[in-house]
Amino acid sequence: MSTLFSEAFKPVSHAFHADSVDVSIFGLHAAPQKIVGTPKVLLLLHGYPQNHTLWHLVAAELETAGILTDWHVLIPDLPGYGSSKKLASDDGTHAAHSKRAVTNDLLVWTDHVVPGEKKLVVVGHDRGARVGYRMAKDHRSRVAGLCVQDIVPTKMVYERMKYETGRHSETFGMYHWIFLALPPPIPETLINASSDAYFTATIDSWTGPRFKGKYVKEAMDSWVQQYRDPKVVEASLEDYRAGASIDLDDDERDEREGKEKVDCPLLSLSSYFLEKRYDVKAVWEKLGRGTVEAYRVGDEETGHFLPVEAAEDTARRMVDVKNSHLEDQLEKDEAILATSTSYTPTATLGFASVPTATGVFKQFPELQELIVGNRRFRNETETEHPGEIQELAQAQHPKFAYLGCADSRVPATTIFDADIGDLFVHRNVGNQYAVDDLNSQTVISYAVEHLLVSHIIVMGHYACGAVQAAIASVSKEVNKDNWISPIRRLFDTSNRSEIVEFRKAHADDETVAAPNQTEPAALVEENVAITVSSLAADESVRKMWEEWIISNAGGAEKAKRSSSEKEVPELYIHGMVYDVATGLVTDLGLSLGPSHFIVSSNEGHEEE
Repeated sequence: MSTLFSEAFKPVSHAFHADSVDVSIFGLHAAPQKIVGTPKVLLLLHGYPQNHTLWHLVAAELETAGILTDWHVLIPDLPGYGSSKKLASDDGTHAAHSKRAVTNDLLVWTDHVVPGEKKLVVVGHDRGARVGYRMAKDHRSRVAGLCVQDIVPTKMVYERMKYETGRHSETFGMYHWIFLALPPPIPETLINASSDAYFTATIDSWTGPRFKGKYVKEAMDSWVQQYRDPKVVEASLEDYRAGASIDLDDDERDEREGKEKVDCPLLSLSSYFLEKRYDVKAVWEKLGRGTVEAYRVGDEETGHFLPVEAAEDTARRMVDVKNSHLEDQLEKDEAILATSTSYTPTATLGFASVPTATGVFKQFPELQELIVGNRRFRNETETEHPGEIQELAQAQHPKFAYLGCADSRVPATTIFDADIGDLFVHRNVGNQYAVDDLNSQTVISYAVEHLLVSHIIVMGHYACGAVQAAIASVSKEVNKDNWISPIRRLFDTSNRSEIVEFRKAHADDETVAAPNQTEPAALVEENVAITVSSLAADESVRKMWEEWIISNAGGAEKAKRSSSEKEVPELYIHGMVYDVATGLVTDLGLSLGPSHFIVSSNEGHEEE
């Protein structure tokens, strides 16, 4: 038994007869610790020239993420690779090692390990991804989600092998597609003469600079030494021979019949080197009818073997597709977990799948995309911060209140990369605070007096539509003009030089159009300053400042205040601006705190 995997993974072999030859599939199986409803199955398929041990680092990441809690995880050797056995077709058609035949073999083994023809999330790398793609097309009712890693379709690879592609640079880079597909006995003879040297060199040449020479010895040995068996060499060659013949026939037939697209949600992960040669996202977007996502994992020093060279990033994306890309019959199980009323902070919610689009979500696919995003958010939050959602369900304790603009480009939690529960948010057009706006007053009152936030952030942003509209001549849109009238008054009366110059430049214009992206940045900043000042005059804010001053002044009054169950925070108001062109937040140096209250109170007393 390999030491590369934890004890949760048990070896499973199954022998049967298919395609007129005997087949024996070996793999690992990690059974779920608990099963709620329908069992859920994750199938990981390796590529060339590896075997199941390709996934040892990803398996560890998945186990850490809690996937083994309620999922079957299956990691087989493809037929003919590693410890799986399958001979070549007797008739020379290579049919026994076609992706269609291999797909059927793997489903026989899968159904032996987890009976009942359960739905699968299939994740494949290299040749395994080609098997997964075929499985998703041939067995649409079985494959609920597909992740293909570092591939484009087979036909596309062959189409680039021509003189016009860098004087055959693509052909030289992918020479093994030609060499391994040659008829016997030339490839077998050459490889068997020095298999260790050939496969060591092959793996090294496809590895990125950062990972060269750093593979775990047991894993590297298992990849290289399996080819000391001529039958494994033969099976791998039959894989490529099928890829250059019968697999192309099947793919082209799919194209003619309109079956080249998969129905299930699709995730493509690719390396920097693949993305240099193909628009990977565009390739796979054309081959999926539903949700298609594409990401590069690793960096410019990451090579072809993503599950090893970028295991953490690869596993994280795999968790996304597993969590988010399952069909309807798995949803019921996840709903049991997702609607749990047991708010124990240490207990996790499990993983929520995306329900099949029905009703309004089927009518408007853009709404379904929001649901996909919601499930991804929920699952990533549970993975990175187990129990956080359940804990926040009991009560919120934000440190910050946020008053910002309703502009879709300035989402509060996103621009700060904040966690849920960090910000108590209120947004309106132009990030304003009006004394007669009951909504804004209620938000600030609740944030200050009940949530006891320590900071109120006023966030303006450049290229603000409200500021642009306030500069323009009055329109016939009464509600809009009434709301932005404070900003218009500020524009008309401000003594700030940039605003004065802008007014002068347009003084003779009969009508002034809203400036596109050229409104004076100063007006955005002055508008923030006005909102900060308005908040500083708010009754709830001044009351909190007064309580903080008294509670920190000593004497009898402090003792009286200290009996309160909640400590009075030292509240500050800050003015900031977000630049939509750079994504950066800048502090405007407008912060006010209790000392402002002391000064303003003293000044008011002297005036009396």
